[in-house]
Amino acid sequence: MTLIAIIVTLALSHFISGLAALRGTDWVCAWQRWLQGHCNRLPGFDGATGVLLVVALPVIAVALAQWALEDVAAGLASFVFGVAVLVWAWGPRDLDRDVEAYLKAAAGGDTDEQRRAAEAIVAQPLPPDAEDEAEVVMAWVYLGALERGFGVLFWFVVLGPLGAVLYRVSQVLARRAADRGAPEGFVGAVRRLRRLLDWPVCLLMALGLAVVGHFDAVIAAWREHYRREGQGFFALDPGFVLSAARATLAAPPTGWPADFEREPDVYDRIRMSLNLVWRVMFVWLTVLALLTLAGWLG
Repeated sequence: MTLIAIIVTLALSHFISGLAALRGTDWVCAWQRWLQGHCNRLPGFDGATGVLLVVALPVIAVALAQWALEDVAAGLASFVFGVAVLVWAWGPRDLDRDVEAYLKAAAGGDTDEQRRAAEAIVAQPLPPDAEDEAEVVMAWVYLGALERGFGVLFWFVVLGPLGAVLYRVSQVLARRAADRGAPEGFVGAVRRLRRLLDWPVCLLMALGLAVVGHFDAVIAAWREHYRREGQGFFALDPGFVLSAARATLAAPPTGWPADFEREPDVYDRIRMSLNLVWRVMFVWLTVLALLTLAGWLG
C-alpha cells in the first residue's frame, strides 16, 4: 500500500496543477504563534521544548487518525487517509512546472518572468546577475527536490502519514518561524530538527546520484566535499548532495538523453538536473518495489 500511495500521489501532483491550492501551511505558523502566546512561560518553550510541543501535537493527531482508520473498510479508509496526507505534504508546488517555466522564460528572453519563475524555485535571496541566478536555480533543483518530494517520501515510508506531517511541519517552521516572531532559541532548535530529518534523505539522494551517474566521480566528489569543508560523515549539511550532482553533470552517464554538439550551458545543466532528479526518484521507487515484493514494506 505504501508504494501505491506514493505512485498515486506522484500522478496526482504531476497531472493536477490545482493541488497546490489545497496544500496550505499557514495554519502551522498560526499554531506556533498561538502556543507561543499561551505557553511562553513554560521552561524551555523558547527552545527545544517549544519545538517539541508545536511539532508533536499535529503528528499525534495524524497518528491517532491513522490508528482509528486502520481496520475501517478492510484498510481502504487508512489508505485513502494516507494518500490525502501525502498529497498535502508533497510540494507544495510542482518542481517540473516551475523549472520549465524558468527555462521557457530564459529561452524567450523575458527577464522579468524569468526572475519570477526563479523566485518560485529558490527559497533564498537571488543574486542580481543572470548567470549567477541560473547557477542558484540549478542548485535548487536538487534542494527543491529534497524539500518538495524526497524528504516527504522518505519519512512517509519510515513512519507513515505521521512521518510526512513531521517533515512538512518541521520544514515550514524552519523556513518561516524567524519571520513570524519566533524566539531565537526556537528557530535554532527547529532548524536543527530540520537538518536532522534531511540528513538520511540527503545520504540516499547522493547514493542515488552515484547509481544513476558516474559512481567513482560521485564518491570522489563526496569525499572531497567533506575534506574541503572540514566535516565528518555525520555533518548535518546537504552540501554533499550538490557536490555529487555537479560530479554527475561533469561526467554524465551512458545513455544521457541529450547529446549536445556544444558544451552545455547553465540552462542545459538545469534541464539535465531535473532529468537527474527523476532518475534518482525512479531508483527509489524501484527499491521500494523490491522491498514490497519481499514483504518488508506494507
